[in-house]
Amino acid sequence: EKEIRAVVVDQKVLAVQIESQKDKRSKINWKGTEENLEFSVCKLPKSLENKLIQLVGQIGFRMATIDLVVTPRGQYYFIEMNR
Repeated sequence: EKEIRAVVVDQKVLAVQIESQKDKRSKINWKGTEENLEFSVCKLPKSLENKLIQLVGQIGFRMATIDLVVTPRGQYYFIEMNR
């Protein structure tokens, strides 16, 4: 299981993979434990990027952050979106 923080700005998506499962303090919620975590830039599937851009646009935002979880089988799950 991997966690992804995607930032959508207009028609662009930037994504970072968060290695939250390596530390027991961040397995449930990585926020607040950032100093102990590894972050790496990652690329989302283009179809998912398009869906995130569409979601943010439909709500009327130009920018939002979106948290996702990726299963070991490569399935993406939406967790939350913040403006």
